[in-house]
Amino acid sequence: MRGERPASAVRRGNQHGWPRPGRRGLPGEGGDVPRRLRAAEAGVIRYSALRSRPCGAVARSAQSALRLLHADLAHAWTVESLAAETGASRAALARRFAALVGQPPMTYLREQRLALAADLLREAGTTIATAAGRVGFSSAFALSAAFKKAHGIRPSEHRTGTGEGGSKTGVEGL
Repeated sequence: MRGERPASAVRRGNQHGWPRPGRRGLPGEGGDVPRRLRAAEAGVIRYSALRSRPCGAVARSAQSALRLLHADLAHAWTVESLAAETGASRAALARRFAALVGQPPMTYLREQRLALAADLLREAGTTIATAAGRVGFSSAFALSAAFKKAHGIRPSEHRTGTGEGGSKTGVEGL
């Protein structure tokens, strides 16, 4: 029947039949692989997919913007500043970036910053203010508000693992 997943895909964990990270017996189970590494792997896969597509000047500017974002997450990026750096118009860059990456540039940047902040908060001695500064948020309050909005728990709950939700931290995948 159309739209049904094969039983093997359901048993292994997702619609494509790929195992979910963090399941028993798989790499990454039990925190062996930090979330930032999994995010980096996803970025490499996304980047290699972008490089393998034929592209024009606008697509190259989207690739350049992606490289710039990853090179300095803490920079105060705007679509305008990315467009100026890559030599594209704001509208063309935003449209092509979203088409290639699946998200607008600033949404992608925010998610990358929050993923890195989540990892930093698990490190001993890292305060919310320190993590906020290292990932590009203007203050600890700005990080806390964005983290709570995205994950449903405060950064301090994530750090101690006391958040509510489907995982020990309350943040799926972390």
